[in-house]
Amino acid sequence: MKNLKVSLAWQILLAMVLGILLGSYLHYHSDSREWLIANLLSPAGDIFIHLIKMIVVPIVISTLIVGIAGRWRCETARPYRRKNHSLF
Repeated sequence: MKNLKVSLAWQILLAMVLGILLGSYLHYHSDSREWLIANLLSPAGDIFIHLIKMIVVPIVISTLIVGIAGRWRCETARPYRRKNHSLF
């Protein structure tokens, strides 16, 4: 089978069209709307938020640690060492 590659622009355009179609369908079918939101969209949104937190929190913490460690080693930052050490 041939490996089909689709560019990122086409993927974004397709996702937008599918989102518009799904939104217009749910606008006119209220009985399907509650079920879809409760059983599919809400858990998917929760999973997405948890995945974002799993990415952002380690990046922020590692940035703080590297920044403090870099400042700690610097000779010009000697007056700040006690202040930084007392904060953390």
